[in-house]
Amino acid sequence: MLHFFIGHASLIGEKSGKCVGFGIKSSHCKICSVAGSHNVTPKEHACTKNWKGSAKAMEPALACEMIQDVISQGHKVCTKYIYCRGMWDDFEKHIFISFHI
Repeated sequence: MLHFFIGHASLIGEKSGKCVGFGIKSSHCKICSVAGSHNVTPKEHACTKNWKGSAKAMEPALACEMIQDVISQGHKVCTKYIYCRGMWDDFEKHIFISFHI
């Protein structure tokens, strides 16, 4: 069985063509995992685990977070769809997200 522990996404501005946002989601932390397998509490560390949902939902969640972040910075966002391609797919998907601004 294949497991995807990390999802990443970037947000590219249509007019600038530049990266205006990026993010990473991880459902795994090696330190926590090793500690758990030994039934001990992990030492204090910068845990990389920041996702508990479905692996297929990582990139769409990142897209929503990045767009909300850009909006919170006072920028105007106009989009009808977001183009995403996940590692689990052999084809591209259009994910429709509606915003109430």
